Amino acid sequence: MKRILCVSVLAMSLILALSGLSAALAETAGSAAVPAAEGFSLEAETFGPLRVGMTEKELREIPGEWVAMGEPMLWGADGMEHWDLFCAQYGVQVGLARDPGTGSEAAVYSIFATAPCEWKTSRGIGIGDTADMLKALYQDAIDLEEVPESEETVLIGSLYGGILAGVQEGLITSLFLGAMAE
Repeated sequence: MKRILCVSVLAMSLILALSGLSAALAETAGSAAVPAAEGFSLEAETFGPLRVGMTEKELREIPGEWVAMGEPMLWGADGMEHWDLFCAQYGVQVGLARDPGTGSEAAVYSIFATAPCEWKTSRGIGIGDTADMLKALYQDAIDLEEVPESEETVLIGSLYGGILAGVQEGLITSLFLGAMAE
């Protein structure tokens, strides 16, 4: 079951990358994102106990088995080392980044959740909730200019710092929090 969930998370990540909405770090981990919608701030958003910009130490204080998905890799786009941690218990994959060689602590730059995740955003949205509920709670922050609304995705905030909700049959099946473009 864990293997199926891990493969599902990896497949969803690949789908996001291939659709041009893959996660990319704005400039540095935890840096200020550029919100497009007035009513949304990624820095103020939480997802259960998680938030973009929290330190790896804070993340590891959350109970659960956080497993590294590969070794840290240097990204040429931002000069940072990036790697992911996955917790099957929560259905959550967290992207971490740090400035190599400085001794700085890693910070969360992205969060990706699928079932069985039961955590909610700060406005109360989670996996299994309806897209209509998401649209009602985040109506002031939906970005239709960058990504036109579709039956499969809803963008809250912006591609530079927001929430991308994957939707199937009217229900939220995945949530990505972070930067999806540079």
